[in-house]
Amino acid sequence: MKRRITSEQLNELTEEQQQKLFYWWKPETGDYCCSIIAGKYRSAGCYIYPCADFTPQISLPLLDISQMIELLQDNGYISYECKPMPIEVEEDGRKEWIDLDFSLMWKPKKWFWRNTKGEEIVVDNDKLVWEFTVYYNSFSGNSLVFTEKDMVDALWKAVKEAL
Repeated sequence: MKRRITSEQLNELTEEQQQKLFYWWKPETGDYCCSIIAGKYRSAGCYIYPCADFTPQISLPLLDISQMIELLQDNGYISYECKPMPIEVEEDGRKEWIDLDFSLMWKPKKWFWRNTKGEEIVVDNDKLVWEFTVYYNSFSGNSLVFTEKDMVDALWKAVKEAL
C-alpha cells in the first residue's frame, strides 16, 4: 500500500487546483514535496527532499494519507471503509466465490473465513484484495463516492474534487 501520492498524481491537477493546494498546505518538517522542473512536477532522485529545505514558489506536497484526510475535513465531511473483495475458495471439491465482507476474521498472522459448516478456513494473504471507499460530502453540498484498491488513490480522487 502506498503512503503518499506521487509526482505523477500532482501533474493531474489543473493550475487552479495546484494553487489551492499550495495555499492550503502549511509545510512542516517531515513533509515531502517535489519541485516543478520543465513545467512538470518531478520526484526522481534528488528532487524529493524533507521540506525543511524546500523552495516554496516551485514546490507542492506529496500528500500522505493523514494530510489528505485533513484537507478533505477542511473542505467537507469524510468517512471511509476498507473491505476485502470476494475471493475464490474450494469447499467440498467445488470452487466458489465468497464475499468476505462479514465473515473474515484475523487471528495472529493469518486471515480466516468460516465456511457454512462452521469450519475455519485459512485465507492466503496473497489472495486478498482490499477495496477502499471514501465518502466525501463537500460544504457546497456535493456527495461523492470514490473506490480504489489503494487508500491513497481513493483519497486522492476525493482531494482532486475538493480542490
